[in-house]
Amino acid sequence: MTRVEEFTHAVKFEGASLAVLEFTPSLDMDRVPYLTYTVVIEHPGATLYAALDPRRAPAPFFVFKTRQTITDTATGTVLTDSFPRAGSESTLNGKAWITDVEENILSGRVTITASSGEVLLESKRRLATAALDTGATTVFALAQYAVADTGQVLAVTDAIVSSTALPAGERRQWRPGDTAAQLCEAELAAIDCRLYGDEYGSFITSKRSSSPGPGIIGSKTFSDGENGQLFSARETRSRRGDWADGVLVKFTYTNAAGAQVTELQRSGSGSHTRGIVTTEPRPAPAANLADKQVARAKQRGRTLTLTAQIDLYCYPGYALKLSIDGVTRPQTYTIRTVEWSFHTGVMTVTATTEG
Repeated sequence: MTRVEEFTHAVKFEGASLAVLEFTPSLDMDRVPYLTYTVVIEHPGATLYAALDPRRAPAPFFVFKTRQTITDTATGTVLTDSFPRAGSESTLNGKAWITDVEENILSGRVTITASSGEVLLESKRRLATAALDTGATTVFALAQYAVADTGQVLAVTDAIVSSTALPAGERRQWRPGDTAAQLCEAELAAIDCRLYGDEYGSFITSKRSSSPGPGIIGSKTFSDGENGQLFSARETRSRRGDWADGVLVKFTYTNAAGAQVTELQRSGSGSHTRGIVTTEPRPAPAANLADKQVARAKQRGRTLTLTAQIDLYCYPGYALKLSIDGVTRPQTYTIRTVEWSFHTGVMTVTATTEG
């Protein structure tokens, strides 16, 4: 297929359309926030530029929709897609909160950096001298409490989050100095989940091992050759950096009586070839967080990085395989990050595997 791709962007801020020059979303299932956006626009004028200031309260945001048109020049067939995909193509149903704005004074162009809703959770802290008992009896209720304090809604949840009980005591308290994100992140991580802000402006809880994005297609195969999507692909293996096969987690906190408490969790039997120690300033969850952390750390020693034609059905959490010279390679990877550079028509994908 000889294809011609076009991308058009509708971005509105406080009802005004912005003149978009570049629009680059980045999705990373291990990063907080899950989604970041870099948007380059023509200068919107002094009044609107002042309103873009991310220090405003409430936090400023924009809404958006990107439309993709693919034309097969041989047959004239036209395919369309959009990001986000839900809703009609004319509906601006993506939402992102502005974190940084930079003006190029000479060119007049403005670069906006924005993110999914986790920025709201990271910004909200318990600035008090005493812990607050949230009254949450499940991990889901604790996540609901964290999200509700930002004024947003936890729209979707995973069944394990709702069914995991949370006893009274330290584990359900919002501790002085902790962010709303920290309130629930250890409990979620211990059951292999996390809280994501999605492209629609909602919050969801999802298994870390699955895609927080639309689960329409759960796997992708990228091919080289004349009709393939691949531009480049390389794989690295390393025992440095974040790779480990053993983890010890130290939980250190001050309890209600004012005493310093340290609790420990280790992965497996403790046997390892490269161990790491992580720290958490909160009580240990009932489930073993170290086991979940080591499972993720083992994935970080073998990494595939590729560039390809943009595919809006490619999300973190999906399985990935490569087909080279017409032969599908046996290794299956898990996609960790996706970046769509719409102005170049190229996406960059990183994927990992334990094998």
